Amino acid sequence: MKSLSIVLALVSFVPVAQAQKSFILRHQPKLGFISVSGGTSLPTGDFGCRRAPDQASGLAESGRVLNLAAGYRVVGAVGLMGRYQQQINRMDASALLALPQSQPAGARVATAGQWTVTTALFGPYISLLTGRFSVDLRALAGPATAVCPANTIEGWLTDDTPMLIKTSQGKAGSTAYSGGVTLSYRLGRSLAAQVSSDYLSTTVNFTDMTTTIQEGNRTQTALVGGQKTISVLNVSTGLTFLFGNRYRPF
Repeated sequence: MKSLSIVLALVSFVPVAQAQKSFILRHQPKLGFISVSGGTSLPTGDFGCRRAPDQASGLAESGRVLNLAAGYRVVGAVGLMGRYQQQINRMDASALLALPQSQPAGARVATAGQWTVTTALFGPYISLLTGRFSVDLRALAGPATAVCPANTIEGWLTDDTPMLIKTSQGKAGSTAYSGGVTLSYRLGRSLAAQVSSDYLSTTVNFTDMTTTIQEGNRTQTALVGGQKTISVLNVSTGLTFLFGNRYRPF
């Protein structure tokens, strides 16, 4: 009878032990992460300004962003990480039609492509843990490749004179700087849901663009360029895969 009681006690203890083990593993801090996220890209400053006569204006609209990141804590809460990011913002074609008041409304039509900025950023981050929640703060920098969209304005210069202004696409490299924060909630041993907010800025000098102007039978082409400051606030959500134990409790 005594042996049976011991066996029953051990059997009843197993579910409790398993529950405790599962609880500990779900809350055990991980050293590394790999995350995938996507969301909205909001232009700021001159990049989102819609004043077409202003050469600094980017005429950018809200767009989308995709992120792939990985990091590893090396000393306490401090780690190193890398982040690949691509953001796309369409250019507001209607803002190109900021014409003098003497021009008749509807005499011209504008079309435009989209801004694309691709970055590979690296830098330190700090991870603060509270139960299932964690907050990551980061400061990153790295190379960027930006594409300035092509655009076209066509219509009539006068009642009997057609016109066309066509600017080609431009592409250039620069250095981008970014700072951001991520709030994560632990879903299980190795999976977390996250929401992130990042500010990114880069100044790009485009030198490979051309503008072709046609007025009636006359055509002229000129090499154009200019410096643009691209700045955005990106808000994204996604999943984080956690790995690496500082110690093994079991």
